[in-house]
Amino acid sequence: RDQNVLDRVFLEVVNAFEVLATNQFGNYLVQKCIECSRGKGECFQKLVGAMKGNVRRLAQDSHGCRVVQAVVEVSADIAKEVVHREMRGDMVHLTRHSHACHVVRKLLLPEVPCVVRSIVEELTPNAASLARSENSCLVVQTMLQVCERGRALEALVDALIVHASELASDQFGNYALQRIVEQAWDETVVCRVA
Repeated sequence: RDQNVLDRVFLEVVNAFEVLATNQFGNYLVQKCIECSRGKGECFQKLVGAMKGNVRRLAQDSHGCRVVQAVVEVSADIAKEVVHREMRGDMVHLTRHSHACHVVRKLLLPEVPCVVRSIVEELTPNAASLARSENSCLVVQTMLQVCERGRALEALVDALIVHASELASDQFGNYALQRIVEQAWDETVVCRVA
């Protein structure tokens, strides 16, 4: 009997997903359904299915971004890749957005290597300007924190170090340089910052 009630609630949430996900109060019900599904099963798949094609719009909505973050937080790598795939190609804009930046950061934190690498590669050419932006500076710091050593990380660090004097005196940009120094991957990096 309880399962029947739960199934009916999930069905109503899926049917009204777009309205509820962007509603001031409805988004909490959608998040609770996502949380209770634990990122598994048919109910979760239906919720993710209802989100498909709307990820960018939801990520830029003050309430919808919380729903997308909830999906990323509880989901398997496949759902994270679905969210990433819909955002790919517009990451610079989304990273600067006051709500979508939280979704981008959440995609980096579960550390799905192919997603992290793709985001870092897409954002690196704009890393210095992103580091100076109030909304995107935390995304840049998170990339420095989670990116595995290698070419992508080296390119990111280089893109920031080239602008070290500007970043050092910027209210947000200085944190990216501090992160580089804290991580101190090797003495060469520290010397290039100094």
